[in-house]
Amino acid sequence: MSISTSLKKIAQLTVGGFLAAGLMAGLATPASAAPRDCAYMGYGSYVDGLALDHRDDEVVLANAINAYRAQHGLRPLTYSRTLARPAMWASLDSYNRGFSPSNHVDTRGMGVAQRVEFCSGYTGYLGEINYWGTGTSQWVSPTAALNWWKNSPGHNARLLDPNATTFAVGQAYQGYPTITRAHYTVVFGNH
Repeated sequence: MSISTSLKKIAQLTVGGFLAAGLMAGLATPASAAPRDCAYMGYGSYVDGLALDHRDDEVVLANAINAYRAQHGLRPLTYSRTLARPAMWASLDSYNRGFSPSNHVDTRGMGVAQRVEFCSGYTGYLGEINYWGTGTSQWVSPTAALNWWKNSPGHNARLLDPNATTFAVGQAYQGYPTITRAHYTVVFGNH
């Protein structure tokens, strides 16, 4: 297990522990199970920094998306740290819910544009796709997510959108080294 994978897993377990404790607190607990400020353990924390950098399967998926775009004559997308926190927030929120919502509305009631602006200050052109799978690598791998998106006309159009120039991939998962559940979110932008 790489150091970055270990630290990310520790972050997910730590956040999960804090969230579980918060859920047991009772009626005063906010409806959202993900961090209120869109950051792992606070903005600027070491763990938040790990969330902002593409790691492991996030890199695999980002590279696969760019390879797929290249096959269709499109320029590669550039990684955006600005979009990374909202992508990770959406994946963590979905992980805590147990599914990735098809309407892209998080547990705070925020849609894509609201969430991205709240988490990063980014406004302007946006798109988002999400995927979740459970079970074997056939369903939880970056390849599974990409294949599902390619076979969905709306998601495929987003992958091949010529207006997108930047993106970020967020992944929240359970299990290591054998991942048994994974949630992926890709946020697209143009600056």
